[in-house]
Amino acid sequence: MKLKLPSILIIGLMFFSCSNPPEKLPTQQVTPDHEEYIPIILDFLKSHLLDKDFVTNNCFNINPELMINTMSCSYASWNKVYYHTFVAEGAQKNRVYSLSESSLDRAIDFDTIKKMKKTKTDISTTFPKQSLCINWVKDSNTLKTATFSPLIPSKAMAKWEVWMTMTAEEGNPEYKFAFKKVDGKLVILNHTYGVTCNSKLVDELGDHIK
Repeated sequence: MKLKLPSILIIGLMFFSCSNPPEKLPTQQVTPDHEEYIPIILDFLKSHLLDKDFVTNNCFNINPELMINTMSCSYASWNKVYYHTFVAEGAQKNRVYSLSESSLDRAIDFDTIKKMKKTKTDISTTFPKQSLCINWVKDSNTLKTATFSPLIPSKAMAKWEVWMTMTAEEGNPEYKFAFKKVDGKLVILNHTYGVTCNSKLVDELGDHIK
């Protein structure tokens, strides 16, 4: 569902229980994408007063490593789609979550995300801070710290997703931003937000995006 900014959609269906930290991954060289989309997201959150969960003394607390958090709610929702589209058979397959060939073009590029899962990217030495005050917090389990995913492309459309998880005292707050390009620049199409996950779907289904 597309939302008019700055509306927030509290996701129940898509968000699932996410508590375990991501596994250790090799680090790769930085790509330029983060230099564009992270400032856009931070500016959006700040301008709409949505940044209090990861700001200390007016500085953003950010994990310096971009990664696909396989225990995030966004990952869990796509894992569910992947399972019912490619893995489940017979009575196990739920047609509600199973994508047709044409619908797959509007989904994320699963082949790309399989590759993204295998690496993480340190951006702390290249990020253009400019007017942004950033505390790089290497322990992503530290309270009030945000972790970003890479820019995740769709399979056949000029659209992308970014997952942003936060470490909080209660729940597992998470944003998902949808982007497109307008005149060569990324712009936010819409965003969703969940305060906490409400199902142990990842544990129940297992990780199938491999």
